[in-house]
Amino acid sequence: MEEKKTPDESRKDKDLIKKAFSNVHGYHEATDEIRIQRAEEFRFNFGDQWEAKDREALKKKRRPVLTFNVTSPVINFLAGYQQEREQDFRAYPRGTEDERIGRITTALMRFGMDQCRGIHTLHRGFRQGIIGGQSVFEVSHSYDFTDDLLEGDVSLELLEHDTWGHEPGARRYDRNDATYQFKLYWLSVEDAARKWKKDEQSIRSNMKRDWLREDPTLTGVPQQLLDDFVDEDNDRLRILQYWYRVPVEVALLVNVQTGEVKRFDAEKKAEAELRRIHD
Repeated sequence: MEEKKTPDESRKDKDLIKKAFSNVHGYHEATDEIRIQRAEEFRFNFGDQWEAKDREALKKKRRPVLTFNVTSPVINFLAGYQQEREQDFRAYPRGTEDERIGRITTALMRFGMDQCRGIHTLHRGFRQGIIGGQSVFEVSHSYDFTDDLLEGDVSLELLEHDTWGHEPGARRYDRNDATYQFKLYWLSVEDAARKWKKDEQSIRSNMKRDWLREDPTLTGVPQQLLDDFVDEDNDRLRILQYWYRVPVEVALLVNVQTGEVKRFDAEKKAEAELRRIHD
């Protein structure tokens, strides 16, 4: 039987959801211009290079709407050259004492890339990056399609453009200094109901809509997939996966002779452990 939450716990949950939605909308407001430009760049690469008003003007004059797409061949050349010149990953040792570790690390990296089709995924990421200026990879642990139910699989996934966001003020190259990050993706109603069984009724009756209130083409939905993902007839839900940072204070107990470090969530617990060691 599921335990009922106290009023304070329920209020904290609502405040967190409210803050998460506010942060997501804040990110989209801050990046509105760059996402419009990125969407235009992808359209240009696909050959959709005419403004609607210019296209209509030519049609009224009964003139053909011709497009000489010089962008796509350049992108294809650069992406193909990158894939042709791509080399296997290798971990070089810092010194002779690290040579064995370097070999083991190299073997592990190559095994991981083989398991998750890493070379192909990196090539797609390179192509996406030179078109829109950004590509984001997610390295995660998955049990979705694994044969190993104990260990699972390591997955390397290239996210669709504009499906990932972060605190606009983050400055590190990997955005690890951001106070929050999020990912937007789509699930069918059946998959969502199976994943969150306790909310199945609400999912089936109330959530068949795009709650994000954003232009789908600017949040990672390619133009050619709009009919498949946004239409309610296809029974797909917009899912937000949200990570946020919570500062905590910890006490560390360090053995200066062995280098062993123990972490405690309170200073009193660390002192108790130190007394135990002394005794």
